[in-house]
Amino acid sequence: MIFNRKTLQPVNRDDFSPIVNRNAVINKQIQPEVYFSPLIEHIKKFAVGQYFWFIANLVEGRTCLAGGMSQQIIGVSLDNLVSTPPDTLFNRAHPDDISQMFAFTNQWIHIMNSVSLEQKKQLHPTIYIRLKNHEERYKWTMVKYIDHIFDEEGNVTYAFTLVTDISHIKTEGPAMMSIVDSEDEVCQHFFCSTENGLFEVQGYTIALTKREIEVLNQLSIGLSSKQIASELNISIKTVDNHRQNMLQKTNSKSTGELISYAIKSGYL
Repeated sequence: MIFNRKTLQPVNRDDFSPIVNRNAVINKQIQPEVYFSPLIEHIKKFAVGQYFWFIANLVEGRTCLAGGMSQQIIGVSLDNLVSTPPDTLFNRAHPDDISQMFAFTNQWIHIMNSVSLEQKKQLHPTIYIRLKNHEERYKWTMVKYIDHIFDEEGNVTYAFTLVTDISHIKTEGPAMMSIVDSEDEVCQHFFCSTENGLFEVQGYTIALTKREIEVLNQLSIGLSSKQIASELNISIKTVDNHRQNMLQKTNSKSTGELISYAIKSGYL
């Protein structure tokens, strides 16, 4: 997989423009809770830690449905999350990360407004920032924009977002965003810097198979080979083979190093 590393200037709240497309038209016949139901079932099996999800109506600017452990992760109940503006996450972000989250979100909106519908469907962004939990402690979380519903003109109407506590596998480092292109196998990494002279670096990451990524997701939440074999309906030996192959591919000495590599490369 090819990766591009880019730096962005931090964005303050006054310069933040969260509107994806003002001309989007909602199809009343599409029920988002039904459309995204396969994803919700999939998340229950492959989440890498405590999580919650929400469906945002981007035309009306509100959250229309949510599930999972939002109270534990951001100190906001599911009832209070629904029907509120989708910027709830911004209000719980670490002071050092908030301007970076604005920059990442603006960049993502810019990309979504500048590519074709087919390209939009194959792009998968993830933002890594610290959010305040129910104990008023900041924890590293992974905010993954998994899927969208589009209108006939290719405008985004609904977005399905997964927020996962990854503090058990990420304890330090800068806030960042990765955008994986599932078709062209390109991963863009975005960071923020206040220095002048933005730069871009290109390189390659190791290609993992679909099954290896499924095993990796299970390893990241601490499941044993026996448990993973049961979840994926494969043998324990096959699980161990996948793990060893990933360790060799990524030159990792332990599962912890492998998971760290996966986060940096946009696989988790």
